[in-house]
Amino acid sequence: MQFVFTFIKRRGTMLSFLKLLMELVYPSRCLGCGKLSSSEMSTWCEHCVRSFWYPRMLISSKTTDLDGCYTLTNYTGYMRKYLIQLKFGHRERDFRSFWGLLKKFPWWNSLESFSIAIPIPLSKKRKEERGYNQTDILFQKWMELQGRIYYPDGLVKLRNTYPQSMLSRIGRIKNLKHSFHVNKYINIKGKEILLLDDIYTTGATLKMAAKELKRVGAKRVIGMVIASNAK
Repeated sequence: MQFVFTFIKRRGTMLSFLKLLMELVYPSRCLGCGKLSSSEMSTWCEHCVRSFWYPRMLISSKTTDLDGCYTLTNYTGYMRKYLIQLKFGHRERDFRSFWGLLKKFPWWNSLESFSIAIPIPLSKKRKEERGYNQTDILFQKWMELQGRIYYPDGLVKLRNTYPQSMLSRIGRIKNLKHSFHVNKYINIKGKEILLLDDIYTTGATLKMAAKELKRVGAKRVIGMVIASNAK
């Protein structure tokens, strides 16, 4: 038994040493400004974090279907630039990029009962074109490491819609009407769901998806996004 404890201790020491060595050889650089980062979040420097960090519940997000939506940051500056690159620049390997920010989120305790996480889906055509869903990159590994059930295909997008960024608020709602469907292989009746997306603009996407989740029996649906400029 003593041998086992000694091995674990030595292995932990070795891993710490290797991590330190990697930092010396390949120092962490901020994903925003590109400068060397000594921040505890490693992938973002303290200066950049201060420029966009603004976790809050979006007042405008609450409806009968969506029980509110949290954002971690403002959609501005380097955060805006990086999320656009993630969506269109094939940076799918950067799945750890937001772990530090997610860890820093201050209200995890109030979300303990939300054991299921479901991302906003892409249409089949758009996912084939892009090769991945950026919301999976942002959240999936983190949610699984925290013990939540993550259903990457919990929601299905039935048809290819126009890009939301090109439409008015009313146009966004019409564009998404009847476009989401809960996958038949999951049972969410009576469950509390974390509904995930990268950006919240008017909330039309999250609200329409939440409506479908409530239709099949979800008890509560809270949204979470990385960035938003909404109030």
